[in-house]
Amino acid sequence: MSLSPSSKPRRAFWGVLFLLLLALTEGLARLVGAVLGPAVGLDIRPPKTLWAQQTEQLGVLLDDTTGLVVLDSLLGWRYRPGYATETQHMNSGGHHAQREYAEVRPAGRRRIAAFGDSFVYATEVSTPDSWSSQLEALRAPSLEVLNYGVGGYGTDQAFLYFLRDGMRFSPEVVLIGFAPVNLSRIENVYRRFLSTQDLPLVKPRFVRSESGALALLANPLPTRADWERLRATPGVARELGRHDAWYDPLRYENPAYEWSAAVRLATAVGLRVWRRYLWPGRLQDGEAFRSASPAFALQRAVLEAFADSVRRRGPQPVLLFLPSKPDVQAIVGGGRPSYAPLRDSLARSARAPILDLAEAFAAEGGGATVDAWFAPGGHYSPAGNSVVARWLSRQPLIVGTALERADGPAPVR
Repeated sequence: MSLSPSSKPRRAFWGVLFLLLLALTEGLARLVGAVLGPAVGLDIRPPKTLWAQQTEQLGVLLDDTTGLVVLDSLLGWRYRPGYATETQHMNSGGHHAQREYAEVRPAGRRRIAAFGDSFVYATEVSTPDSWSSQLEALRAPSLEVLNYGVGGYGTDQAFLYFLRDGMRFSPEVVLIGFAPVNLSRIENVYRRFLSTQDLPLVKPRFVRSESGALALLANPLPTRADWERLRATPGVARELGRHDAWYDPLRYENPAYEWSAAVRLATAVGLRVWRRYLWPGRLQDGEAFRSASPAFALQRAVLEAFADSVRRRGPQPVLLFLPSKPDVQAIVGGGRPSYAPLRDSLARSARAPILDLAEAFAAEGGGATVDAWFAPGGHYSPAGNSVVARWLSRQPLIVGTALERADGPAPVR
């Protein structure tokens, strides 16, 4: 049956209207994504844009021979020994320090080694203002604090770092640093799956067998040739999602996500709601760690294995909890830090003593001072690092049993 003359204009009208509405929806989605996305942490850029940024950043990582970050076949990355700027210093042994340390510990010196992420390293402050430098200065010359912190690390990487390099300088005590952000990293392989704003760095991770035993999934890009393949073929990054809990196929494998801003915006919002409230593997219920999540069990297992490995090699392991700004705000208001369920679970297992820096900040006073303790990026400011250093300088686990009688018992959970 042929269309009547009057039906053809109506069909054309509805077709044009549909296209106009589609264009309006796409334009509005692009505007909302551009204006509100950064404010709430939503990135709706298409994969081709993400791959282009990845390739650009890889060029810097692979070709820069002077920067702070160095690719590492075991750990994924580490910090460059000997790196120095006006404010940041790495010594030849790979420690965040302006001074060198002898491999053989001098007689009469107590030596602490600290492992962890940027909260251990003390990102956002100069090396002299880091808590490790301040702690060492407070107890000089009897105490040496070797800072092995590396920005972005998970506790799995810190554990492997200790196994490879941790005994070279013969520490008596090993601080195993844990910051709340570490919980998300324990199931992560490729940093940009966690946040598209991160560098294109990869990491090893552990998985648990049905019996609960830990098995290591090695760094998936251990060689220069592997990295060059990723640089030449950006989409290879999808292969990294196989063992990454933060990989989203809806973002990276949906053709509509590439060409439609509306699809990207709807997907980003949907994924945010799913991850935060509905996902069985979600990390938190409200503001507290969710003990039923697989990440919680894996994080606890890695921390316990870390402590056991330290003890077998001779030093005293100590679990050091480093609260974030929201945690400190909760603490000074009389609440509990987000990581309290993990801390309390580890305390019950009694695999290592615990030092919780929540107590250091709580002892300093009210909430009016919280902003002064943190730098703009969320790490401890010079004042916050000072709070940490002063409190640790009074802990017998840090300074040794000879000072325990003078300073009194340390609050250990």
